[in-house]
Amino acid sequence: MARSSESGDSGFSNMVTIQEYAARKDKFRVVAYGVPLAFPIYKIAPDEELDALADKLEAQVIEILSSFEIKVDNILLRLWQPGYPGHRATKNVFHISTKDEETVNWQAAAKAVYSLFITNGVSSLQLNHPLQVEISNPGLCYHDISRPLPDDAELLEYFETKKDPITEIVLADLHGVVSVICFHCRVPFSKRFIDCEGKATIIIFCRPEISGNFQSAEDRVTELFQDATIDVYVELLPGDLESSVNANMGLPVFYDFVKDPENGSSISVKGRKKAVSIGGWLYLHCHSRLPIKCFLTCYHVIKSTDPEIVEITDRNGVTLDGGLGHVEIEKQEGQEIDKESEASWTKAIQRGSIGRVLCASGYGLLGRHRLDWALVEGSETFAHNKPPAKVDMDRPLFKPNPNVTWKTNPDFQARDFASVKKEGWVGFRGRTSGSTDLLGGGRLDFGRVEIIPLKGATFNFPGDSGSMIFNSTGQILGLNMTRNNDCGYMIAMDTIQQDVEKKTGGFLSLSP
Repeated sequence: MARSSESGDSGFSNMVTIQEYAARKDKFRVVAYGVPLAFPIYKIAPDEELDALADKLEAQVIEILSSFEIKVDNILLRLWQPGYPGHRATKNVFHISTKDEETVNWQAAAKAVYSLFITNGVSSLQLNHPLQVEISNPGLCYHDISRPLPDDAELLEYFETKKDPITEIVLADLHGVVSVICFHCRVPFSKRFIDCEGKATIIIFCRPEISGNFQSAEDRVTELFQDATIDVYVELLPGDLESSVNANMGLPVFYDFVKDPENGSSISVKGRKKAVSIGGWLYLHCHSRLPIKCFLTCYHVIKSTDPEIVEITDRNGVTLDGGLGHVEIEKQEGQEIDKESEASWTKAIQRGSIGRVLCASGYGLLGRHRLDWALVEGSETFAHNKPPAKVDMDRPLFKPNPNVTWKTNPDFQARDFASVKKEGWVGFRGRTSGSTDLLGGGRLDFGRVEIIPLKGATFNFPGDSGSMIFNSTGQILGLNMTRNNDCGYMIAMDTIQQDVEKKTGGFLSLSP
């Protein structure tokens, strides 16, 4: 199967760029002029002058959209850069999202909004990147992502028989245009965090900006799969192949690989595909017991993969003695590494489980605070907690700059907890954000334990859940729990301590 073109315009030429060809197939993404930037897209802070103008014009924009009978769900200006290799077009995208399904007025509305910016002097601004106005329905527009094909010997053998015929077609129809041919399992971006059945897909990545007769090639490749006993999909998408090997430097070396887990390392429940973050190491003190070495993370990170068990632990949590939900936790670090690190990497993979869930909150409320914590036995992995260092927080483009008040150096070890204070700088080490990425420079809204990032930034990303949040002096404030748009939400150590006492009769500390 191939996605059909949504365009009814007979004036389209057969010879177009891959960006134009892909854009034709998605009627739920429309731009004022040109074609939408292709996914994946990295979004960062826009040009400051344009951001100020966008804020000023927002009310008028909403009036314009209303006149075209478009209901606005969200408006956001960001600098968009396509993440696929071989193309580095970057634009300030004024993105209007809607849940509307009727698209007939979208392009006229996008052009009217663009004209509003022109009328108000956008052309006179010293922009580093051009403005683009886009209207889209994120729930309906095409945005699939890839997963590995299932371990299905019959399917893999069938695809193997199609490699040569596919290659023959693309070399004939798109010679010099095709970069690489892949066999992937595709799922919607909206379902990226859940286990769902994907679509077996042949993806033909084509070099951006080069014209070709993509429709002819797609039709011919699709014809090859008429004998398939399952649905097989064909996609032609923009992208180029880039080698990770630099001839002058040899094989890639990943210096962030560590032989033992540390704050922000990647972990998962055995049998679950997605991974999240270790928080940090603590001692659990209970009556008539020696202190238990454990690490702290979020409950939603480590809950069982068994729906029947989850139904109980969501409601009641995981008790310290007996009961359900004591699942095994795996370390999921695993990148290409240099020979020097290979022994450590092999040891980490062979280790398998790095701990077992001791107790957890489940879902619930303590007062008005949502509960979401878990303690995992951590005697084999126990380590000192290291907050982000001052050098990691140096963001000269941000005003104010967190580096001015950040106190910790790379060797600093957290020694105590602290309560949440309004408008204090915070940071963390997370699986996705890493230790040198934007480490959550933000301010706290005490009322909702909400972390508000600097303008144009995003506090956390999927996979960062469970990581420890530190203040600027290296004290532990709580755990990364979730986010809403660019803002993050945390569960405070004060709340965790109260619930730990309620469930175990004990308390947590950083010393035995």
